[in-house]
Amino acid sequence: EKDDRGFCDALTEYILVNDIDCEGVSPWYDSDNSCYFDLNASGATIGSFVFTGIFDGKGYTISNINVTEQMGTKIGKDFGGLFDAIKDAEIKNIYLDNIKINNSGAKPAGIVCAGYSNGVSNDKTYGKFENVTISDNCSIDGNAGCGGFIGYARDGMQTLLFNNCINKADISCSSYNNGGFIGSCSDTLHYQRDFTFINCSNEGTISGTEFCGGFAGSQTGGCKWVFENCSNLGDIIVTSSPAGLFNGQTSFGLDSYEYRGTN
Repeated sequence: EKDDRGFCDALTEYILVNDIDCEGVSPWYDSDNSCYFDLNASGATIGSFVFTGIFDGKGYTISNINVTEQMGTKIGKDFGGLFDAIKDAEIKNIYLDNIKINNSGAKPAGIVCAGYSNGVSNDKTYGKFENVTISDNCSIDGNAGCGGFIGYARDGMQTLLFNNCINKADISCSSYNNGGFIGSCSDTLHYQRDFTFINCSNEGTISGTEFCGGFAGSQTGGCKWVFENCSNLGDIIVTSSPAGLFNGQTSFGLDSYEYRGTN
């Protein structure tokens, strides 16, 4: 919350005041498996740390992050560019450039974060991404469950909103469940989930063996998807099937879709 001078608690809101060039920062993950932007993070099921709160880039750029399998102690585990995992978080007004994740043993992986939520019973969480652009200099070369924004959106995540967001990164994986925004979604807790995309586009090439889509790779458990003024301009390449311009695989009748001014 803001005080009478308009300042926010440093534990709930983080604001950039200039560009951040991460060239030469190595290893990106330190000895306790947290990456440098985990900030107020605490222990989590997916990955090691979860960020909660607001991260406002104020239109600045974060660049030159290189995450490889050899960095830190996270060999064969999940990788995130900015955050390991997020929950009840808002990420906005940021341009991401030259962020590369290269780990054939990692699943999941995401340029913004590897995972979303650490779902437990009655743990209904939300997330919001607004005015976030992932440049075409970013990429993921991974295994499975890879997405430009989120690798694995797991149990408990109830509401997710993307507004004015663009993925231009290529997501190239040797296996399944890969998408321009979200790699894999699951909900064994059976909440009514709402994922909304407004004025968003994927322009990157998404490739894998199966379950690949311009926005999400796969979804199980049921979800209401809303796409308003959205488009997929990237190629979707699979060696098997299925694949889709928006979602690669759905919950066999459990999902619902609304497309408004979308192509």
